[in-house]
Amino acid sequence: MLRILLLSVLAALALAEPRYLEDQAPEERVVGGAVAKPNSWPWQISLQYLSGGSYYHTCGGTLIRTRWVMTAAHCVDTSRTWRVVLGDHDIYNHEGREQYMSVSAVYIHPNWNSNSVASGYDIALLICPPITLKLRYVYYWWGSTVKNTMVCAGGGSESGCQGDSGGPLNCQVSGKYVVHGVTSFVSSSGCNAYKKPTVFT
Repeated sequence: MLRILLLSVLAALALAEPRYLEDQAPEERVVGGAVAKPNSWPWQISLQYLSGGSYYHTCGGTLIRTRWVMTAAHCVDTSRTWRVVLGDHDIYNHEGREQYMSVSAVYIHPNWNSNSVASGYDIALLICPPITLKLRYVYYWWGSTVKNTMVCAGGGSESGCQGDSGGPLNCQVSGKYVVHGVTSFVSSSGCNAYKKPTVFT
């Protein structure tokens, strides 16, 4: 009897096919928002790593100065070859407006602890070659503080999700948009869980 039960469980596990976020159409992956107009977020970057001769998106980030990109520390706390892609609208298709930059140095906050993401300090800076790009800014939403190393935002109809790590929390201050945080993590309940905001460093 136990043998039949074990075989049934193993068969169910073998036949089960998880649905990964990467398998969904881009419109289905937007949580509490809409697909952005192409090239309307010129400071938003795709952080990619090299594996087997190809680059793969792992996190987002923000171009904060000509050569500087801000992202989450957990995105770059492994030794890899990184690149930054600016001007990309669809990370799965080459559209001709992308700018590819190598990463020459990675600076992770000295208090970052990869064994305790809830401690905060999940922030890193990347240095790239000089970048020429005109910046415009956009408004996200205001957050509330959990501790002095973190800010929470969302938890209603807006939320971060897998692949959003390192992306910015932009807020309007005195008529200008300013980066107030770097996407760090979401609730263990998953993306867009009611009353479970996204946490930013």
